[in-house]
Parts: sequence; C-alpha cells; structure tokens
Amino acid sequence: MNNPKSRNDFTTGSLESAGSSYDRQRLVLLGKSNFAHCPPQYRDGATEGRFDELLLRDAYKIGIRFFYNLQQFRRDSPRIENSVYFAEQGVGYIEKEDGKLFFVREHACYSGLDAYSLTYNSLGELPDSISGDDPLVISSITPKNYLHALATPHSVIASIDSFVPTPVELEENSLLGRKDNRVQSIDKDELREILTDEAIIDSVKKTQSQLALSSRRVNLTRKNSVLSAPIIRAYPPYKGTNRPKAQKGAIIYNETTDCLEYFTGTQWRVIKWELSD
Repeated sequence: MNNPKSRNDFTTGSLESAGSSYDRQRLVLLGKSNFAHCPPQYRDGATEGRFDELLLRDAYKIGIRFFYNLQQFRRDSPRIENSVYFAEQGVGYIEKEDGKLFFVREHACYSGLDAYSLTYNSLGELPDSISGDDPLVISSITPKNYLHALATPHSVIASIDSFVPTPVELEENSLLGRKDNRVQSIDKDELREILTDEAIIDSVKKTQSQLALSSRRVNLTRKNSVLSAPIIRAYPPYKGTNRPKAQKGAIIYNETTDCLEYFTGTQWRVIKWELSD
C-alpha cells in the first residue's frame, strides 16, 4: 500500500461489485461484472452504464479510508425484497496485490441480516467471514456516528463538502490548514510554499525590530555572496585578555587596543589604517 498525503475521504455515492476471497477481512473488487448476478436495480444499472463513472476504484486512491455499506444478495435473485441476507457498515480502504484490487474491511462497525437490523460491533472486533459466490455490493456512505469517523489515530473532523465529515490525520510536527481546496495536515515545506519565500523575505526586510540570532554562525553558501549594510559593527567588544576562540579570518573589536583585530589562524593581528594626505 502506498502512503498518500491524506488517508481519509468520506465522500459518498460510489459503489462496486465484489466477491469473497481467502482472507476474511478482504473482498475482491470486481468492477461491474458481479452486478449481473445482483437484483434488477443493480443489474439494470450496470447494463445501462449508470455506474460507469461511480466505481470505487476510480473514486478512491489506494490506501484511502472511506465509510462503506456492504450488502450480500442471493445469487440471481429476481427482486431485491428479501434477497439481502447479510449487511455491514464500517471503515475500509482499497489495496492492490498481484494486479488485483481488494477492499479491506478495516473496522466493521455494524452488521446484521439487512440494512434494517444492523447491530453495533465492539471497536477492534474482526469482521464476519464472508464466503460463497453470492454477489456483494460495496457503496460509500456517510457514517451514522462521528465516533467511527475517528478511526484514524491523531485525526480531527473537518468539512470539505457541506454536511460531509472528513477525518484529517495530523502528521507529526504539522499544522492544520487548507491547501489545494482541502483541509489537511500542513508540514513545514508546504507552509513555506503557502507563505512563499518572497513574502517571508519581504516581511523580514520591512521589520524595524532588531533581529537577534542565537545561531553560532551564518553561512552564505552561494558563490560570490556579499554581506551588505549601512553599518557593520563587530559586537560584542572584547579585551585583549578574553579574546574568543576563533577561526582563521575572524574579526573582532578589541577594547584594549581600541582597534579591529583579525585572526590569522595562529595569532591575533591589529587591522591598521593610515590617514590620507
């Protein structure tokens, strides 16, 4: 599974046919093919192309969690009434293995014989096993309980579309913000992108306050870099007895000699000047 920036998308309205697999938590996604064995409303919808742009595989990237509704029908049932014999709602995501797409039922929050008899499952409880060749339909829905929208650790509930909760997982050392028309976790690089280097530099340029840097050194790494200012002052002043431990080329102001001094790498030398004629 990949590691997308946002791991949750609780939008609604997508669906896909599915079948059982060797793993109790995973179902094989079958596109529109298994709709042919579902009740008429799904069978006819697939035949008429009404689901062509609504498939889960196209709506959600690999690894993105969404809230789902699952129904299993009696194979080739002539009507939908009394043909559902298993239903489930919960949080899951799509993953890919050996070229096949699977739907992983991460948290089965509710289950029952049909949509009207769902009962609450304990958090962390494994989903029921699904077997046989009876067709399954998985659709994306809005969760009934906001507790289940918080299945992702370190997440908060936000809104992107009206009345649609969207869990946003906060990454380590990040801020919550809006970027690319989505509420998401903003890291330092994205914050810099939002603020822009020009705006950050312009803000520093315009400030009238003193900037106190506690860094041990400032390196201008660009070739031919120039440090320019109306006044350059060697500060703090030192005395001849307490000169700093310095590197070759360091310059200080010495109060004892009342002169600027530089370090040759082995000794301090006075920078002298002469009066012009």
